[in-house]
Amino acid sequence: MKALNTCLAAALFLSGCAVAVVGPGRHPAYLHALSNLRAARWALQHRLGDAEVGDDEAGAISEINAAINGIKQAAYDDDKNPNGFRRPNMVLDYRGRLHRALDLLNDAHRDLDQEEDNTAVMGIRDDAVGHVDQAAEMVKKALFDAHFE
Repeated sequence: MKALNTCLAAALFLSGCAVAVVGPGRHPAYLHALSNLRAARWALQHRLGDAEVGDDEAGAISEINAAINGIKQAAYDDDKNPNGFRRPNMVLDYRGRLHRALDLLNDAHRDLDQEEDNTAVMGIRDDAVGHVDQAAEMVKKALFDAHFE
């Protein structure tokens, strides 16, 4: 087998053909961050909210959506498939969903805050982190307004 690989490599070299092996980048946390963001969005969307925190939740969902869109683009650029998603298995009460959403947003921030070797997606990733942080602040405000902090 090794001899066959050597012969194939020599044939390609002599024929002037170039073979580029393209694989996924080193940043595997995009998919985990997407999963966390989607679960956080689900927790906020499926909560029996009240008028006091509804605007904060809606704002957080909007920021989460912006982060998801950016991360999906960065994941595509990093040769990853960002489309896999399973509905979260969460049975949480009114208070629990806000706390869980905040935990998931914090996890997503940690996932995205890792070293990135693809300079083409750094700006996209940084924008997504900003949206995640903005969503987390809105959820914290919702927790405060609902007296759940």
